[in-house]
Amino acid sequence: KENKNRFQILAHTDSLTDIYNRYGFDKAAEKMLNKNPDTHFVVALLDIDDFKNVNDSMGHAFGDTVLCELTANLERSFRSSDLLGRIGGDEFAVLMCDITSMENALVKAGQICSLYTKGAAKEGLKISCSIGMVFCESDDGAAFDDLYQKADSALYKAKGKGKNVFVVFDENML
Repeated sequence: KENKNRFQILAHTDSLTDIYNRYGFDKAAEKMLNKNPDTHFVVALLDIDDFKNVNDSMGHAFGDTVLCELTANLERSFRSSDLLGRIGGDEFAVLMCDITSMENALVKAGQICSLYTKGAAKEGLKISCSIGMVFCESDDGAAFDDLYQKADSALYKAKGKGKNVFVVFDENML
């Protein structure tokens, strides 16, 4: 039983940052959407701008340090009731629950765009991220996969606008 629990944790957790991996995040997000009726949610996807340059110029060990510092900053930026996951090399996902207004989510996105890591700043590197967001109500009946795709479309638009930007999904993006 102890081994089973350990394997479940390993299957759901990113080994570098110790937050949800893509699989764990998807499962936890789907569960959270289903168990919280009449709640407003924001799904946000964050992609570190030009992270390949960090790894190429400073090495992967330094890049790992930057990812861990950024993760710690993100964990401090969100509530314990929100979900945070590293879903790819330099991509993160957040599910913010019980959002009272879209304005609150936009303020949070602006704060995230202004995060930095001390290690990167010490080396003269500015770490920024692009964010795609979608706002929804749990009674919309949207499946998490659909929300993820919408946030991904918004992220794609944010990347097209440049660096350190956030974009909110609208139906014209489909």
